[in-house]
Amino acid sequence: MPFALALLAARHGGVYGDGSPAFGASLQDSILLILSGPLTAMPLILFSAAARRVAMSTVGVLQYINPTLQFFCAVVLFGEAFTFVHQIAFALIWVAVALYSVGAFRQDKASRRAAMAASGPSTQVR
Repeated sequence: MPFALALLAARHGGVYGDGSPAFGASLQDSILLILSGPLTAMPLILFSAAARRVAMSTVGVLQYINPTLQFFCAVVLFGEAFTFVHQIAFALIWVAVALYSVGAFRQDKASRRAAMAASGPSTQVR
């Protein structure tokens, strides 16, 4: 890393043969470029830490939220086409996610009941 930082510092503000900036056009651009790595990595690190603490089925369901938000941005903000076929596909996907979530919720509830019954009061006679 020290060698890479020295190289970047030496090329800061310099230009390549075609006139394009070698690293950053200004000190502010160079600092923003350097900070973009940790800024990109931090959400991924936090997601990884959080994903270890919840069930994988929950993580799987949550993975549908980001594409859905991107889809809404595309349709509402950018005016992308949302045909009848798209509406059917979107509805079917979310019905499937809902059915899966209900099944997972019921299974979790049943396993909790079984665990409570197993650890309930003892009926042994002394």
